[in-house]
Amino acid sequence: GIISAPGDRSDEMIRASAKAAAVGFDRIIIREDLDLRGRKPGETAHLLCDTIHQIDPKKSCETHLGENAALYAAISTIQKREVIFFFYDDLDRIRFRLLELGAVPVTDPAEFSLLGSSPAGMTNSSAESAATVREVG
Repeated sequence: GIISAPGDRSDEMIRASAKAAAVGFDRIIIREDLDLRGRKPGETAHLLCDTIHQIDPKKSCETHLGENAALYAAISTIQKREVIFFFYDDLDRIRFRLLELGAVPVTDPAEFSLLGSSPAGMTNSSAESAATVREVG
């Protein structure tokens, strides 16, 4: 999963987000927002990664500045049958970047059957807004 947390949230809330990510994702990429909202560069990302490693010291956790860098890191290392969950700020910018990379949007939840299962709660509307990649050329 590609995660982030707004800098103007409490340390406790940021840690809670990190704990959820640590148990919910096999691999975590932290994207640091361009708008740090009062935090120092790297501060929020460090808090997220430290908390993730407290939950699972072996969990992969890397940090990238900005959405594009985080997305590229995820796509460049994606494995067959892997899904990238991306918590983004700007859907239009991410859709544009995905198209630049040759991604094909998944707009039908039935297409997730290619992965062997369908994500819980996936509906047509959530699939349409998902930044999910079926193939990258």
